[in-house]
Amino acid sequence: MKEELTEMEKDVLKEISNMGAGNASTLLSKEIGEEIRLFTPVYKLISFDQFEKTIAVPKGVAICAFAKLKGEVLGSVMLVFDTKSAFALADLLQKRKMGTTRWLSEEDQLKLKQVGHLVLRCYLNAISHFISYELNSEKLRMFSTLGDAVIDLMLLGAKKSDHFIVLENNFFVESKAHVEGKYDFILRATEELFLPVLLNK
Repeated sequence: MKEELTEMEKDVLKEISNMGAGNASTLLSKEIGEEIRLFTPVYKLISFDQFEKTIAVPKGVAICAFAKLKGEVLGSVMLVFDTKSAFALADLLQKRKMGTTRWLSEEDQLKLKQVGHLVLRCYLNAISHFISYELNSEKLRMFSTLGDAVIDLMLLGAKKSDHFIVLENNFFVESKAHVEGKYDFILRATEELFLPVLLNK
């Protein structure tokens, strides 16, 4: 497995990141009634050993929406918030006074899952723009866990010989309360499955 991306591969991944992030920020802004601001999308190829050092996760408890991809492309997607940001986002989504949410009800979790699905769909559509078939995922799961456990979940089923293509976006909402979130799209590239399919449609 090669350890560097070609310039063509970088261009494609940059385009996917920009398309996915741009569409997601537009839809999320409409959903919550506040402007979503994005950091510059990050795309990279990393090894199993580099994973933990490369993927930043919240310290303490994290609120996550997670799903595995289905079909020919192996990978997973995860939307991650620290608890403070998750509670603030729930207030925005539910049109409540900021600071109201102290725990996530089933309705709050459903709203956050809908946000996760919306973001996921934007990225899957962006990738499908370059390939000849539609990508799909398993059902999103919402859960809370310690930040360190997020890495273990992303690596579930992987081998030490695996390499990963990572599309990463950090975003924030500057409202009455500060909301920060992180979206990771992890594609397993063990047998160079993804990029050849992507570039030779």
